[in-house]
Amino acid sequence: MTLARISGDASAMTIATGTVVESGMELPMHCRTQVRVRLDGDIRRLLENALGNHQALVQADVAPLLKTYAKAHDIHVLEA
Repeated sequence: MTLARISGDASAMTIATGTVVESGMELPMHCRTQVRVRLDGDIRRLLENALGNHQALVQADVAPLLKTYAKAHDIHVLEA
């Protein structure tokens, strides 16, 4: 899977890939669409570069497509 988020001014994008290990946790007071993910990269790096709490999740590795899009639109990519 791929996690991604673009900054409010569209100047930066975080991209991380990994595997969903749990979903549907439905914890009270949390987002209803929750998943637990095992990242391929460094979780600390993702947290340090986070552009916000909510991430787009795709159940495929679309990181190469996102990087191509970012390059074409002069968006700085921050990878986990």
